[in-house]
Amino acid sequence: MGSAMHFKRRTLATAGGFLLASALWAQEAEPSTLGFQVRGSFPESGLADAVGGGNAPGVGVSLLMENDLADYYPGWRYRVGLGMDFWFWGNLTKLPGSAGKVSVGHLDVEAVRMLRPGGGPYLVAGVGIYQWGWSKTDPVLGKVDQKVGHAAGTFGFGYRMTRSLDFELKALMGKMDPDTTAVAIMAAATYRF
Repeated sequence: MGSAMHFKRRTLATAGGFLLASALWAQEAEPSTLGFQVRGSFPESGLADAVGGGNAPGVGVSLLMENDLADYYPGWRYRVGLGMDFWFWGNLTKLPGSAGKVSVGHLDVEAVRMLRPGGGPYLVAGVGIYQWGWSKTDPVLGKVDQKVGHAAGTFGFGYRMTRSLDFELKALMGKMDPDTTAVAIMAAATYRF
């Protein structure tokens, strides 16, 4: 199990290095391709249960590389992100099996459809690999830490205020484990430089 975790960490580190290098090389052609996104989110469904049955907000950050596909598909862009999100306890007295903290590291790809040239509203949808981690209390085993990787998707809309600044609202949907569906409603701000 230790070698599998080491392999996953190396894979994420390699992907992050590739993402950063690709974005830096692309800076010559398009100056606004590398970005940083900060998010606030509210857990729903099984994710809310995992943090104690409440909807205490979570936080997240991502490094993004965005590229324009205008030469091939006018109005379309894509972005690749490497990020982490954390949710902390809500009300731990409601669900006695929950430790109340969930984290997820992710590598995702999103398509962005600009509805107006040069800025304004857009739609965003994507898929990614999400590595979930949380703790729970088992009546027999005691505290059990779980780490599981699953695919998940995002869908939402945003508004490009300037060439460098976006705001968006989106939903994250996927499985934390085969029995638990994670849903989070996210509000994000992205700054590209």
